[in-house]
Amino acid sequence: KKSEFAAAGAGLPVGAIPRPTEAERRDLTERFDWTYPHPTVDTLPDKTSVTALERDETPAFAEPAFETGYSVLSEGSAVHRALERIPLFDAAKRSAFLDALSGVTDFHADAIRAFARSPLFARMTGSGRVEREWSFLCPMPANELLPGTDSREPVLLQGVIDACFIENGAWVLLDYKTDRVKGDPDEYAKKHTRQVTLYAAALERLSGIPVTERHIVLLGANAEVRV
Repeated sequence: KKSEFAAAGAGLPVGAIPRPTEAERRDLTERFDWTYPHPTVDTLPDKTSVTALERDETPAFAEPAFETGYSVLSEGSAVHRALERIPLFDAAKRSAFLDALSGVTDFHADAIRAFARSPLFARMTGSGRVEREWSFLCPMPANELLPGTDSREPVLLQGVIDACFIENGAWVLLDYKTDRVKGDPDEYAKKHTRQVTLYAAALERLSGIPVTERHIVLLGANAEVRV
């Protein structure tokens, strides 16, 4: 019936539609049997974040803040806000800010003050360019982000660099951690190395300036670990 309708619609007598040749059949078969040569690309995310890539285990859920009166997440955000707002280039204003520091626990207030007295912080205050809480989006090859894939298809990497500053024509990168550190700070910092490595890679790609130093600032241990 279909061939009759097709023939009639084309103004041809029934049975006049030519049959495909063997070559045409093979061509059609090849076209319809074609499969995408990179099937794993379909499973790649369009975008991910540095924080998501660092999490390789199921997170532990703490008691809610309305039960304990304390939220680890909100405390961490408050500490980062305080570090972002410390006056860098005016010692008198910085001293007044640190003396009046509020909105964080006494533990973290003392930790922030200790970091502000460190040689690394002094280097930051001597820089001609400092960036703090710097949000970025950076396309990265999938095989540099996702274990188990050899695809170089771009995946958009999202993150926030806590602090970085220029020294001798290169970036020095800082990543703040508010964890209450137990044990050796150097060993503890190792679990954050991949995160800082991704920040450094994105910073270099986006700015065109090399990153020569990466530091994990463990505020809870009054330690700065170079990785």
